[in-house]
Amino acid sequence: MFFLQRDLLDKLTTAQVQAAAEKYLKTSNRTLGRFIPTDAPDRTVVPAYADVAPQLAGYTGRAVVAQGEAFDPSPDNIEARTQRFTLPNGLKGALLPKKTKGNTVSVVLKLQIGSEESLRGKAQVGSYTANLLSRGTDKLSRQEVKDKFDQLGTQVAITGGAEGVTAMLTGKRENLPAAMDLLAQVLQKPALNNTEFLELQRERVGRAEQELPEPQPQAVNAFRRLLDATPPGHVRHIGTLPEELAQWKAIQVAEVQAFHGAYYGASNATFTAVGDFDPAALKAQVASLYGSWNAQQPYVRIADAVKPVSGEKVTLETPDKANSVLFAIQPIPLKDDAATYPALMIANHMLGGGALRSRLADRIRQKEGLSYGVGSQVSIPSREPAGYWMAYAISAPQNTVKVEAALREEIAKVLADGFTEAELAEAKKGWLQSEEVGRTQDSGLARGLADYLAQDRSMAYDKDLEAKVAALTLAQVNQSLREYLKPSAISIVTAGDFAKVAKEGESGAKATTSK
Repeated sequence: MFFLQRDLLDKLTTAQVQAAAEKYLKTSNRTLGRFIPTDAPDRTVVPAYADVAPQLAGYTGRAVVAQGEAFDPSPDNIEARTQRFTLPNGLKGALLPKKTKGNTVSVVLKLQIGSEESLRGKAQVGSYTANLLSRGTDKLSRQEVKDKFDQLGTQVAITGGAEGVTAMLTGKRENLPAAMDLLAQVLQKPALNNTEFLELQRERVGRAEQELPEPQPQAVNAFRRLLDATPPGHVRHIGTLPEELAQWKAIQVAEVQAFHGAYYGASNATFTAVGDFDPAALKAQVASLYGSWNAQQPYVRIADAVKPVSGEKVTLETPDKANSVLFAIQPIPLKDDAATYPALMIANHMLGGGALRSRLADRIRQKEGLSYGVGSQVSIPSREPAGYWMAYAISAPQNTVKVEAALREEIAKVLADGFTEAELAEAKKGWLQSEEVGRTQDSGLARGLADYLAQDRSMAYDKDLEAKVAALTLAQVNQSLREYLKPSAISIVTAGDFAKVAKEGESGAKATTSK
């Protein structure tokens, strides 16, 4: 019916519309309302004051909800209160028990799986497997799994791909043991049946087909391909959108079932819990559920890499699309423990990382109104010097050239003149406050502790980084940006209906000439 109505609308004529109006919009079908003023309106009078004291006399509230403790979110306190452990099979754990409002607890379990060689050609299979986990077990249907978590008052989120899976639970202390048992069943014994697989495949293929003509997916794919240092078949290799679509279509459910059987296990997992729970009981339950669950395929961490691309220009045509997307990219050979990393991070915060308050946002969005959204970020890994800087902007296609020009002008200005002391003070204050606030959120803290377990880090890293940020001088920050950000090395990727813009420009020029 949807497509039939679309086709009928395309065929409508003015005469048909006029006939429909004459047929249905008759005087006899109308309801007419008129407002008639009166000299003596009859209005309701609402009392101006009600004495609430008699109503509250002797009132007692409901049972008091646990309010939690005044928790100190400093790295030192978190480190002092965190209990770490390692199971015989290699699973690493970190437990941070504390009193929370409503007796809530957040749990994160990260499975790290496979190796560069064993995962070759299995990126899409791994993604399907991760996304099918929550769609039923060998004993429970998809709906039954959802209902059981709902009955336990526990929120669950499972994400991941071929290299690993992250599962997160958020619920109450009294329901944590049952939620943990259910999560283990979901991860270890998923149904992975053909019905759910085909539904997921239709969803993923449909989304990939919808993305093909869109500016943002095309631009994201292009800038990721610019930085991609891996060969075809590598689990991190970025194919073209049509190539990826073909791969999504080609997978069979048997491949997914085999992938889970060979790669899933907890011998290289990390487990964290933050909130109200019994540490001894939870540690024992983790050991019982995951202590002997080992994968057939061994895990070997895949090194990060980035292609040293420089000064490339990629323009993608997306006909009949109202928006355009611009990415500016430059590889940066740096690790996040480098001496210059804190300065570069804060420099980028002022340049484009500070949401609406940054040099790029002030110029391109606030002042000139060229972009709907603009910003920048530095992505710096912890193990290998394979980072990159990236800026983005979303605008109308006719403004893309102006956006790129403004972006380059602002970068040139910052490199030439530097930031101000006022900008640095505001950036340091805002960043330090955001770090502290982030550690007050139990779910975020649990994720951070899980990441640190995998990186063999403690909260000492945060303490050291914050101390270095607090001590930064303006000269250090300005010098870091000049050292790493090179205008000539910045590659630009744009996607939009630029042909239409050019055509309209030619038409306008011809009209002006004829006049």
